[in-house]
Amino acid sequence: MKYVDWVETVVRATVEAFDAGNGFATTESAVVEKLGLDLGEEQREPLWDAFRDLQRMGLLESASQWDIQISQEARKTRVVSLRTSWGKIHETWIEPRQASFLAKLCEMSEQRAERWAHLEPVQGDDVLTAIGETPTRAESVPLIMSLEKLGLVDASHMTMGSFLAFPTYFGLVLATEKVATTGQKLILDLLEDWETTNVDFKREIHLATKDDKAEFVRDVLALANTQVTGDRHLVSGFEPKTRAFTTPVDPRITQDTIENILNEFTKPPATVLYKAFPWIDGSGDVGLIEVVRDRSKVPYRVSRRLAGERKAIEEGDVYVRHSSHVAKASPAEIGDLEAEGARARGESMPAPDPL
Repeated sequence: MKYVDWVETVVRATVEAFDAGNGFATTESAVVEKLGLDLGEEQREPLWDAFRDLQRMGLLESASQWDIQISQEARKTRVVSLRTSWGKIHETWIEPRQASFLAKLCEMSEQRAERWAHLEPVQGDDVLTAIGETPTRAESVPLIMSLEKLGLVDASHMTMGSFLAFPTYFGLVLATEKVATTGQKLILDLLEDWETTNVDFKREIHLATKDDKAEFVRDVLALANTQVTGDRHLVSGFEPKTRAFTTPVDPRITQDTIENILNEFTKPPATVLYKAFPWIDGSGDVGLIEVVRDRSKVPYRVSRRLAGERKAIEEGDVYVRHSSHVAKASPAEIGDLEAEGARARGESMPAPDPL
């Protein structure tokens, strides 16, 4: 489990424990019970890591073994994920050297277990060495202090002779969750217009059967071939009627899985960029596929036949999108694509036969 997911888990368990209590406060043991974890005394450190960060975020008003009080903001987590704050966190500007140091500190500090995560203090000068510098003693101290002022690093373990620090929740999000935050914002923008000529939403994507693969190849080819400006995206996880996120992406789907299918069944091979990242409500990962269109390669075609029980694609097929619908390209559309490809390659097209 990642530390950012652990903090989310702890805040939800804390609110549940508070709701089940006397309405004034809850306790460490009540939170542990809601977490459903068998944490020995030596294993409470991950829990208190999370409590400290929740206090920094203003979600806990107090945190001690017998007195844990939640804030009004924490009550929101009954219905809203902490991920809704990630966009704001990424508005924090830091210098390139600060960013490199923070990213490496996160990598060296975060210790993940199956059901919780912990942040281990790291010597700052060791972090500088790990990013390729040759620091003099205590050279990391100004960096640590500057990041601590921004709330990105905890330097409470630092002494005159030991330069220990570890990232905060804010620091981990800023350093490690940029892709997720950017992807979430992009999908929120895409949801406003829903399906268009260059955007296709799916409840789910499966690539296990021939039917699944045939449908996927058809959808990707249609996005790659359609003559429209702008980026082309295939988004997985959303219910068409409500436009709500309902279905986490299949974790077996990877960039390699997708590339293998497209390399086998498209010619020239269609190029895509695949990302999976947590949706803002914390209910699972959304899948985002960007289809990269190279004008010099159009039209993209099916390279060989693939037939399942319900769906089939044939060698040479060309697919395009008509608004939000996928269709086989007409002879005129194929001709337009061939002309576009020839122009992009600097070739001349033969003159049409005279009538």
